[in-house]
Amino acid sequence: MNVFRGLVLRLPRLDVITHRAIATTVPNSAGEKWRLQHGKARCGNEYGPLTDLPDWSYVDGRPAPLNRGQVRRIEERKQLAEQIREGISDLQFAIANHEYRTKKQQDERQAIKDSKFKPKRRSNKNTRT
Repeated sequence: MNVFRGLVLRLPRLDVITHRAIATTVPNSAGEKWRLQHGKARCGNEYGPLTDLPDWSYVDGRPAPLNRGQVRRIEERKQLAEQIREGISDLQFAIANHEYRTKKQQDERQAIKDSKFKPKRRSNKNTRT
């Protein structure tokens, strides 16, 4: 039954952690801050001529077919443009609605003021005889 009699199990000590095992810095892209300050993409391959333009073209000048990444980026940009368009129309509707409600409230307040305060009747002194 003692099959494991001569076998010594050697495991590394788990209580000792080497210096390289723990990362104490935050991962960040090299040059990301500079690119953002200069109006460029967050990382170098998000957009730009190297990403957006085709890799090759035909000799006779015809454009090359788009690859999958380019088609995906075009679709993403179309969806983003549609979301922006919807957001702008919602914002314009909200502004117009707010202006309408504000004007309506002012008109109601003015109507209440006009109904409360009526001018006094001036007695006409010339009508006495």
